[in-house]
Parts: sequence; C-alpha cells; structure tokens
Amino acid sequence: MNKYGIKKIGEKKFRQLCATLKKLKDKNNRSYMFGRFMGLFNPINSKGYQYYTEIKEYINHLNIGFMPNNIDSDMHHFVPYIRANKYLSFAIEGSISAPEFKILAKKVEKIKKQDPKKRNLGGIINIDEFIMMVVNFKMKTRKRTINND
Repeated sequence: MNKYGIKKIGEKKFRQLCATLKKLKDKNNRSYMFGRFMGLFNPINSKGYQYYTEIKEYINHLNIGFMPNNIDSDMHHFVPYIRANKYLSFAIEGSISAPEFKILAKKVEKIKKQDPKKRNLGGIINIDEFIMMVVNFKMKTRKRTINND
C-alpha cells in the first residue's frame, strides 16, 4: 500500500473529512452527530450511540404519519412529529418525573415545524435534532442516576 501512496491518499481524505465535519458542526445536525461519534468534538460514548440507534430504529419502524421524502444529500431529514411524540411516550415518560418529562416534551414541541406538503397535520420534526436532544437528555439522566447510586 505504501508503495503506491494509497495510505497517504487515505490519510489526506480522512483529514479533509475531519475538517469538513468541524466546519459543518454548527450548521448541520447530522454532521455534528457523526463528528461526535468519531470523537472529534463533544465525544459521545457507546451508550450514547446505542441510544441514537434505538431511537432512529424505533421511529423508522412506526407506521403512523406520512414520511417526508428525505434524500441522503439533504441537509435536514424530517419525520412526522407524531412519531417523535410516540417515542417520548413509549420510552421516556415512565422513566422520569412528570415535571422532567414536561420540560423535555416542551423542548421537542419547540423544534416542530409545519409540514410544507400539509400531509402531517401535527407537523414534522428534524430527526437529527430530535435524536440529539433525546440522547443528550438520556445521557444526563443516566449520569445523574449513576451518581445517586
């Protein structure tokens, strides 16, 4: 590999990827989360990654609301708000106090947007922003629980 310079090319591309992620972290939630998984900034541990995949999988497998046509190259990906709300009810509501749940639900409500195609009357939500919010919340709650034991 070194003979043909492939390693050097790979390292150069990797540095470019890291620089791009750092540049986009404040503009694109997907880039921010990927950078966190790579440990470039505000690293997230394996438990956080597990939460991320669980939330994404749960929301993608729900059969309620109309999924917007997200394309991989889109800066933002959206899901029906009803799916995000259903996840909160299913996975979080009983595991925290009612006041804490109310605070989280209000934060999620604030990032809800109107569906431009009017297919989801309850609105749509940026999936990456929602997941990032819930993962951060779950990590804080988990840390607090561990510290109290």
